[in-house]
Amino acid sequence: MKYLITALLFIYSLQTQAGKVDDGVITKLAINKNIGNTVFIYTNEAKDTDPQCQTNHAWRYVLELQTDIDKSLFSMLLAAKAGGAKVRLNGNSLCDTFSSVETLRYVEIKP
Repeated sequence: MKYLITALLFIYSLQTQAGKVDDGVITKLAINKNIGNTVFIYTNEAKDTDPQCQTNHAWRYVLELQTDIDKSLFSMLLAAKAGGAKVRLNGNSLCDTFSSVETLRYVEIKP
């Protein structure tokens, strides 16, 4: 039981460290062929918090383009960048796509 509680607290602490951008504008997108099918994202607004694994601050988030949902998120990022729209972005609190940048999990284009 003690180990279960410890594990749950650890998982909860990871979730509370997920970075969020509320009113950002995407200023930079990049894909590096040597890294793979991965998009790096930068906004004019800093995230409210970074997970401990985020040591590369040249980028806010990274998104691996593997699934149709990933590609839909990328389409939204491109549309927001092209239109200069404000976005809300949330990470997953992990650097599981690129070891030093938080993985993106949510995109919202604001009105």
